[in-house]
Amino acid sequence: MFSVIIADYNSENSIEKTLDNILFSLRNIESEIIVVDDGSTDNTLNILKNYKDIIVFHQKNQGVSSARNTGIKIMSKKSKFVTFIDDSDYVSSDFFEKSIEFFQKNQHIKLAVSPIIVIENNQKKNHFLNYRFNDNKEIVNIFRDYSYIHFHIGGVVFKSEIFSSNKNLFDENIHFWEDAKLFNNLILSYQKYGLIHDVNYYYYRDNQNSLAKSAWNDKERYNDHIEKNFLSLINNSIKTYGKVIKYVQYLVIIHYLQFLFSHNFQYINVNYILENNQFLKQSQKLLFYIDKDIIDELKIDKRYKFFIYKLKGINIDNELNYINIYIHKFDITKMALIFSFSEEAFDITDDSKVYIKNKKNCRQAKFIKKYEKDILHYISNDFSRNIFEVKLKFRELFYKNTFIIKNDENLNIRIVNESFVKRVLNKIKIYIERKIKNAGKF
Repeated sequence: MFSVIIADYNSENSIEKTLDNILFSLRNIESEIIVVDDGSTDNTLNILKNYKDIIVFHQKNQGVSSARNTGIKIMSKKSKFVTFIDDSDYVSSDFFEKSIEFFQKNQHIKLAVSPIIVIENNQKKNHFLNYRFNDNKEIVNIFRDYSYIHFHIGGVVFKSEIFSSNKNLFDENIHFWEDAKLFNNLILSYQKYGLIHDVNYYYYRDNQNSLAKSAWNDKERYNDHIEKNFLSLINNSIKTYGKVIKYVQYLVIIHYLQFLFSHNFQYINVNYILENNQFLKQSQKLLFYIDKDIIDELKIDKRYKFFIYKLKGINIDNELNYINIYIHKFDITKMALIFSFSEEAFDITDDSKVYIKNKKNCRQAKFIKKYEKDILHYISNDFSRNIFEVKLKFRELFYKNTFIIKNDENLNIRIVNESFVKRVLNKIKIYIERKIKNAGKF
């Protein structure tokens, strides 16, 4: 028997589509569908009355973890497999059939995952975790494949025996990452999980009740999240293996970076991050357990790496030797150059002054604005995002320019920049070469 557990809350606009999809996909499979309604206040319960072939359990609102745990507790003893589907999501028509085939072929595996397709603003896109399905690998060994992390409940199929005697339940004391915490604590024990190819779990991110967006407004999403989730998993790894295994390190740092990335800035509550400076203290406590080689291999902007290095106490002063000038624009009407510095300038203090020097004089550049806000602007220096303007004399367009960064801490950095005209000519040359190369392909 295949059990499907749906934690449902105020889903009157989506639950029918979800249930119809699941019923169709299970049409030839012995199964049970358990809907745990977590205190809905809309028309959801009336809609559920139209479905005679499902089990409906109504409870007062206690959160998604409680609802899923309730589903586990009333699950049939005959159940062999169980999956959790959110009340606005759905699966491909052969999801259950392919899942059963996978476990019949790989009987030693206790849990497996499928690719996730994110639906947002009526557009479908691959979840970034889908890179694991780019080859024919069917079994992930977390010691060998430590970068094959997982943290999403959607598309995970468990052998029901995992939850026998109501063991391995979702943590009801947290309101974010409860699915990742359960999955990865299990993985620390089992060491392997499966990859179910050629099916999809469709994750509807536009759901107004989605924790992915609303949780950013929850105070527990910040300091408590690091303590109760990240550090809890780290401590479990130490307890189990005597060390923080690379899989856990990679998982934790990838998720921690979501606090920093600019695309999440619109959701982040900056006040919670800055409150009593606990976020930085918790971050330092967390990053103590992340090895430098794990950070080194991350494919992220250098500025994020530099921030993490600083929290770990790794000196990045040597990076000052590799600072370059980025030209944003040249306003020919004002003979004004708009520019910033490369990410190697990250840790220079914001009160530093910038000058341009030639043989006869030294002129200060004008600070214009900060470029692309994210949380780093509030919790660290980020000089590489400062944009400056300086007026050039006509002859300076043809000669190398020396830029100087100074501050009151005896910083004095000189950056020799190629002439503006030469840089433009080089760009034109590269553009022409690229066009010729592309033309040769046809």
